[in-house]
Amino acid sequence: MKPQKGKILIVDDESVVADSLASFLGIEGYQCQTANQGFAAIKQLGKENFDLVLTDIRMPGKTGIDLLHEITRSWENTAVVLMTGAGNLQDAVEAMKVGAADYIEKPIRNFDQLSMRINRALERRWLIMESQQHQAHLEREVQRQTQQIQIQKQQLYEHYLATLDILISTLGFHDTETRGHSRRVAEYTRLIAQKMEIGSPDLEDIELGALLHDVGKVGVPDAIIRKPTRLNPEEWEKIYEHPVIGYNLLVKHEFLRAAAPVVKYHHERYDGTGYPEKLAGDKIPIGARIFAVIDAFDVITSRRAYKEAKSIAEARAEINRCSGTHFDPKVVEAFKQIIDEELLEIRQRVDSQFGE
Repeated sequence: MKPQKGKILIVDDESVVADSLASFLGIEGYQCQTANQGFAAIKQLGKENFDLVLTDIRMPGKTGIDLLHEITRSWENTAVVLMTGAGNLQDAVEAMKVGAADYIEKPIRNFDQLSMRINRALERRWLIMESQQHQAHLEREVQRQTQQIQIQKQQLYEHYLATLDILISTLGFHDTETRGHSRRVAEYTRLIAQKMEIGSPDLEDIELGALLHDVGKVGVPDAIIRKPTRLNPEEWEKIYEHPVIGYNLLVKHEFLRAAAPVVKYHHERYDGTGYPEKLAGDKIPIGARIFAVIDAFDVITSRRAYKEAKSIAEARAEINRCSGTHFDPKVVEAFKQIIDEELLEIRQRVDSQFGE
């Protein structure tokens, strides 16, 4: 609501002038206080809130211009009206450029004009403050809505993860053993990505791609996936199709699209001998290069029907041996920064969850 009157500090080294102005403005309904020099005015401004300062320009010590600069720096919502002699009009005009609301010439003979100038300055101050309050309200509302959107996005993300969890759990080829593998490699992949200073949202997309890396096997006959003996060339050709099948499934959906390259290229090799496109070096997406190291590590350290699990040290030695051929050397270096305890904690937690 617009205020009807305001609180004014009158600053003039001539006490008679200051008192006369205070008397007149008091009759007009303003609350007035006086100060006889700039330093005293600063002290009062520090103790109380004033809507407007009416100050003489020429005063000993701290001038009205000095006071104006102090007010604009420290009390930006306090309006300033300057009183100036006829010979100092240029000073008043310059002061307007740095924040003064108005000026009036001394000696003041037309008090109605003074009242009009003060009313105008306070009106302008009120409009500015109202605009600031409106802007602050808008900013708070934008912040509130942004937070709400972020909460909704997080909830949507969690719902997607829950849906994916159901997908991973129910796909025929994902038995308990391979389901644990998908969880472990997703968490291992996130560790390396963090070591390589990959931030959001790429970090989450890479982790999601690792989690879903084998989703394309849904298009491979179950008899091939579960075959207990060596695959023949035709069966291997079907296996080689699963990265592209998985990519085509994911790329259709906006939420999964950024994770799709990890799925498509997770069997590429750094030296260009992998599949499906025989990409080499940095042409392989970074997420797929990270996953290749982690996938090898988890396979080496996991027990399967056809082999026993090897130690972390043996897995590290094999990964180091294949640096520059199978694996990106930069990723291998990042993997070296991960301590065994971090890897063991993930394995134990995931294995406990899936009863392995």
